Formats: sequence, structure tokens, C-alpha cells
Amino acid sequence: MYRLIRPSQAAETYQHLIIFFLQREAAAVKKLIEKYADVPMDVADACVVRMSELNKNSIVFTVDGNFRIYRKRGEKELRLCLLLSSGVNPPACA
Repeated sequence: MYRLIRPSQAAETYQHLIIFFLQREAAAVKKLIEKYADVPMDVADACVVRMSELNKNSIVFTVDGNFRIYRKRGEKELRLCLLLSSGVNPPACA
């Protein structure tokens, strides 16, 4: 299920500060990169997935369709807001 919103609404509605220390989360990030090596997942993607694991009600805003594959702790789908690069359609948010 996706919720459609305008990009201007996204910035106003979902402002939130997340502090993330890669040094503290390096082992978890490394595990994610290894798990999704066939996708492939880079460090930035792994950090975003890890941040979503640490922040229960997070929503990931992305143009990267690979985030549909990634799972929180290997089982739960990420809540996504897929921003379409064409700009014709509004973003699809789960």
C-alpha cells in the first residue's frame, strides 16, 4: 500500500534529524553489505537500511528501486517513499 504525496509535502511532513555513527554500526553495516552483495548494496545503502532498523517508524525517501528488496533485520520490509525521477507522477509512499 502506498500513499501519494507531493514532493513539497514530503519535506514539510517528514522532517526529522537522525544521528548515525558509522563507527558504532560498522559490524551491522558490513553484515548488510555481505547479505545483499548480489544486489549490490553499497555503504550508503547499508547505512540507510541500518538507520531504518534503528528508527522504528522511519520512512526511506529514495529513487533507488533496490530498497524494495532490502529488509529490516532480514525480515520486515522498509517503509518507502519512492520518488520518481521523471517528475510526472507524485512519489509513491508506503
